[in-house]
Amino acid sequence: MALVLGLTVLVDLITAVGAGVVLAALAYVRQVAKAQLDDLLSRPLTATSEEEQDLIDTRNGFRETRRVFLQAAFDEYRGDQLKPPAEINVDSDDELDAWIRSTGETLYHPVGTCKMGQDKMAVVDEKLRVYGVQNLRVADASIMPVITSGNTNAPTIMIGEKLSDLILEAV
Repeated sequence: MALVLGLTVLVDLITAVGAGVVLAALAYVRQVAKAQLDDLLSRPLTATSEEEQDLIDTRNGFRETRRVFLQAAFDEYRGDQLKPPAEINVDSDDELDAWIRSTGETLYHPVGTCKMGQDKMAVVDEKLRVYGVQNLRVADASIMPVITSGNTNAPTIMIGEKLSDLILEAV
């Protein structure tokens, strides 16, 4: 079997400014009737200026990454570009934006669902205790108020280690 050289590059927006929406979950939590949910889901979603900036940043990141890897130094390693496909004009904002919208996804590193802090959005305190619930603590990435700019694995291990220290101190 012949050795095939190639490159895989990921353009990722780690610290997005747009919050996005999850209408189905919001409707379920608030026990909105199915008719109301259907009405919400039938409305066109309009991007906020923050979400539009996220799209611009992703587009610019893609184009800059592509510019770097199209340099002669990468010629012997670079094969055909697979994504976006050749029929997408990457010089067209509209075409590239449509491709980004249709193929973009998260990196599956959810954080912030049980935010630690003292404000009204916080779920746990500085000792990882859930507000209003006795004998329950949370020790995972969900307590991070915002995502880290790197992988969440190491900080999540640190959170678990910190909770074990807190529990041992309390014994």
